[in-house]
Amino acid sequence: MMSKKKLSEIKAEVTALLQTLPGKSPEAWLAKEIEEAKKDPKRDARTLEMLCAALDGEAKKQRKAKPRQRPAKR
Repeated sequence: MMSKKKLSEIKAEVTALLQTLPGKSPEAWLAKEIEEAKKDPKRDARTLEMLCAALDGEAKKQRKAKPRQRPAKR
C-alpha cells in the first residue's frame, strides 16, 4: 500500500533524481530535453515545461494581499 506524501517530499525526490542526470545542471538538462521534445511529435514538451516550472517555484501559489480594514464609522 502506498502512503500519502506531501508535495514538498515529492519535489525533494524529483530534485534529487534530476541531480543524477547528465549535464551541468538539472535546469540545463530539462531545457535541452524540452527543445528536443518540441521537435518530436511523439514526445510531450508541455509536461517537461510544467515540471521545470514547478521545480523552479514558478507554480507556487501567490498570496493575495488582504485589504486594509477601515475603522467603523460612528
